Amino acid sequence: MARKTRASTTWSGCTDVAWMFGVATCVKLLLVPAYRSTDFEVHRNWLAVTHSLPLSQWYVDATSPWTLDYPPLFAFFERCLALLASRVDPLMTDLVQGLEHASYATVLFQRLSVMCTDFLLAIAAWRCTRSLPSRAHGNVVAGAVLFSAGLLLVDHVHFQYNGMLLGLLLLAMAFLGEGRHVWASVTFASLCCMKHLFAVAGPFFLLFLLRHHCFPPPPATAARHSSARRKSIPSRRISPGAAATQPLASRSTFSLLASLARIATLGAAVLSVLLLSFAPFIVTNQIPNLLSRLFPFGRGLMHAYWAPNFWALYTLTDKLLAAGGAGGKGG
Repeated sequence: MARKTRASTTWSGCTDVAWMFGVATCVKLLLVPAYRSTDFEVHRNWLAVTHSLPLSQWYVDATSPWTLDYPPLFAFFERCLALLASRVDPLMTDLVQGLEHASYATVLFQRLSVMCTDFLLAIAAWRCTRSLPSRAHGNVVAGAVLFSAGLLLVDHVHFQYNGMLLGLLLLAMAFLGEGRHVWASVTFASLCCMKHLFAVAGPFFLLFLLRHHCFPPPPATAARHSSARRKSIPSRRISPGAAATQPLASRSTFSLLASLARIATLGAAVLSVLLLSFAPFIVTNQIPNLLSRLFPFGRGLMHAYWAPNFWALYTLTDKLLAAGGAGGKGG
């Protein structure tokens, strides 16, 4: 009966999230003709780059100032979109003639691509809310995610794919909560191969996995059971070294080996994602070009804007050092 009730609640939560996703999508459709920033042209150019050039040129081409500077998995995502985009409007994926191209078909296609990828955000929101104590709690959390004003402005007006990326992050967190630690590792590694800025959350995932997966605390029930069992044993002479210390050492060795095996499993899962993502660029000797795009220290990590946080300090320092270097050369 309890299992039936839980299944019914889960299904109800799924339908609620589906309804909210549908309503949110209708709102986003109204924003199709809204203002769009230069990021719209950035992603259109990435469609053209991944469609018109061989893989070995993706992180080299500089036809447009909006060069490809996201990790491989996002480049492959753009490549998949480009296969459809070239059929909708061939100019959209033309590397030279398509610069600043923004026909209605192009705008509609790119806007719809963001809305469709938000489906991943809806799935992640549903999975994150399944463990909440009530359906109402779940609906509040899912609604806050799906109707986020920030995401609405940044993704569906300004133009980006943050909903999809945050969906991967929430999905990784949901897997952690469900105890599916290997899946959480794979999902988070995939996220970092989509947008490397999410790697800043890596230490938190690492600490959680080390504590709860690699070196989990002994179950309290097992400790209580062990204590009760010791009390029930008849009092007889037992050599502490032979009967107590040896089993403890054996258990410690087994626990250490199990922990090492878990670490190896997680490491293999993460390395598999990294290898699948970067292997084509390793084969074509493009890793130096790829890294120079992901971490453009020569150009400066910021394009040309001021951010109200740590990056503002970074930008100021970068500009002062650049000015000092220019002054030194001039002298």
